[in-house]
Amino acid sequence: FSKVILNNVPLILDSSADIHEKLRQSLYTKFKLKNTLVLPIFLRGKVLAMLGIGNSQHDFVYQKEEIDFLDIFAKQVAISMETDLLMGRIDKLETRDALTDLYNKQFIYSRLQEEIKRAILYQRPCSFVVLDVDNIKKFHDKFGYLDTEAQLKKIALILRDSITEVDRAGRIDDDEFAIVLPEKNKRRAEEIANSIRKKVEQSYMGEVDESRRLTLSGGVSENPLDGVDADGLIAKAKEFLKIAKERGKNHVVGIK
Repeated sequence: FSKVILNNVPLILDSSADIHEKLRQSLYTKFKLKNTLVLPIFLRGKVLAMLGIGNSQHDFVYQKEEIDFLDIFAKQVAISMETDLLMGRIDKLETRDALTDLYNKQFIYSRLQEEIKRAILYQRPCSFVVLDVDNIKKFHDKFGYLDTEAQLKKIALILRDSITEVDRAGRIDDDEFAIVLPEKNKRRAEEIANSIRKKVEQSYMGEVDESRRLTLSGGVSENPLDGVDADGLIAKAKEFLKIAKERGKNHVVGIK
């Protein structure tokens, strides 16, 4: 196995292989195999994995076509791994959340940082809102993963329809949303957050089962009152969110 990894060469152990009997016995003890064929998965200059087959037949010899066939599988696995690595890089460059199509956490953070710098330069307000779905874990436990995702999409749509073209709404955690509000002070940001909260509450009022009636709690922060960078505004908004939760949920808080 070391030779496979270090030298990028196949490992063929069958009845035709010139190996010590103790090695054969060790192979059988560890893997319950008398014969094995292992090919390296070579990617980006090194062996990242091994693909193998084996059996416990007596006097067995691997044929060339079997080796070639497994080699095709090994190459397909390498291609799949390369694709997976590339998609991982693309995900880091993406600006949208896959589920809701709102902006993702990375974009919201960088956009908030940019808007704060602009607000400081031109001495204009900039606010940040964080909104958390109340009791979503209980909803998930009772109604399942797919239903929970459907509700998150529904709430995301309400957010998108409640902001202006210059505002930016995103999903920053599993059940947590955020809004960057340039040119809006805390009072106006609270009004927007409360409007969204009421819309969400109203959209679930028709549910007969009360455990399906989802609500939002929110925290609101403003530059420079609550911070002069993205970390400061986010931390303060989450502090206010925690207070909103403690007050019984379905609240928006901007001051202690």
